[in-house]
Amino acid sequence: MNSFLRALHLVSYSKFVFFIIALVYIYLPLFNKEVNHLENVGIGLIFLGIGLSLDSLRDQNVVDRFSKKIYKKPSVVISIVSVLLVIFVVTLGLSLYALITTESDSIRNIAVGLLCTCLGGISMVRQIIETSRKIKQGEIA
Repeated sequence: MNSFLRALHLVSYSKFVFFIIALVYIYLPLFNKEVNHLENVGIGLIFLGIGLSLDSLRDQNVVDRFSKKIYKKPSVVISIVSVLLVIFVVTLGLSLYALITTESDSIRNIAVGLLCTCLGGISMVRQIIETSRKIKQGEIA
C-alpha cells in the first residue's frame, strides 16, 4: 500500500470521533433540559453523515472473516444494498422536500442533517458494492 492510500486509511479512523460527537449531540438534551433537542438532532445527523462518508476512505482490501462470509452470498448483499438504498433514497427525497417547503428552522436543521446522513449512507452502500465485487472476482483473498 503506498503512502497516500495508507494516509487515507488512517484518516478513515477519524470516523469514530464523528460518531461519538454525533452521539453527544443527540443525547445531550436528555441531560440538559435547556438545550433545543431538534437543533441538536440536526447537528448530530450532520456528524453522523460525515462519519459515514469517512468510512469510505478505508482500505477496501482489508475485510474481516465475518464480512467475507456475508459478501460471498450474493443474495444477502443484494438484499442489504436494496434495503439501504431504498431507505437512503426515500429519506433523501423527504429531506429535500422538507428543506424546500418548510419555514421552521428546527425542521430545516433536521433536513440538512438527514441530507448529510443520506449522502454518507449512499457512500457506504457504494463501498459495500465495491467490496462485494472485489471479493467475488477474487481480488481480495
